[in-house]
Amino acid sequence: LSVTEAEPDEDFISQVKDNIDEDAGIFCVNIRLTEVFEGNEERIESIDEPLEIRIELTEELKAPADSKKARDYSLISVYDGKTVVSEANYSNGYLTFKTDKFSVYAIAYIDLDYGDVNGDDKVNAKDVLAIRKSLVGSDAGTYYNAAGDVNADGKVNAKDVLKIRKYIVDKTSETLGQA
Repeated sequence: LSVTEAEPDEDFISQVKDNIDEDAGIFCVNIRLTEVFEGNEERIESIDEPLEIRIELTEELKAPADSKKARDYSLISVYDGKTVVSEANYSNGYLTFKTDKFSVYAIAYIDLDYGDVNGDDKVNAKDVLAIRKSLVGSDAGTYYNAAGDVNADGKVNAKDVLKIRKYIVDKTSETLGQA
């Protein structure tokens, strides 16, 4: 498995931009899986079961440690003419995701206010509801939104809900984005 910086064509970039916020940044990588048999290297484009991949991010792509913002990441691929946006989890300088396809991907990232889970530029009960729904829904245990990790423990859970609720009641009692 190799991951290298990629320079995709304009069609790829256009399709990616159609699926992200206009304020998002983009960095493209080529993820290649190869098999070597009797000295011959063959590129594998897809496999039957998803493989978990962990990429170390460059300094400029890492979430700023001293920022008042949360950096949220998505992984976008265009495969057989279809655009796929996948969840990617960030922790300690690494981006982790699952895929069964190996080609060019765009790492899209956007900085959000801690607590503003739904992206409406406010921290309110709607954000608490968004987290609570995800914790009991079909995605329970897999949900991660960097803006919702208000206690900076790398997870979005009931502790974050409680901290946001305290913040809503008294904005001076809680600092979002810190333990």
